[in-house]
Amino acid sequence: MVDSSLQQFGGGWTQDKLARVSSYLSAYTNALKNMPFTLIYIDAFAGTGYRNIKIEERQGFGLTEVAGEDAKAFHDGSAKIALRTDPRFREYCFIEQDPVKCTELEKLKGEFP
Repeated sequence: MVDSSLQQFGGGWTQDKLARVSSYLSAYTNALKNMPFTLIYIDAFAGTGYRNIKIEERQGFGLTEVAGEDAKAFHDGSAKIALRTDPRFREYCFIEQDPVKCTELEKLKGEFP
């Protein structure tokens, strides 16, 4: 089971930032997909690949009854957003100092071989 406190941070601005990162990465990889070099994504603070929304953010969201508390709490972090980007990067380099977060990050290999 995932420790829900691992990546609990940010506010509404974090979700907005990650949406912008997603849009930027798609535009970036699309613009450079035919260039004669290798596209590598490097994330120096990769975390776990997801983030857990703080309790304050979830209040009034309304999905608790439908999906349950755990189902609505997790959102993609920058690492998972990069892995979902289309067109894809050729290589990924995720750097994480915290061994517990690194273990969670390693699990993404199964979802994104």
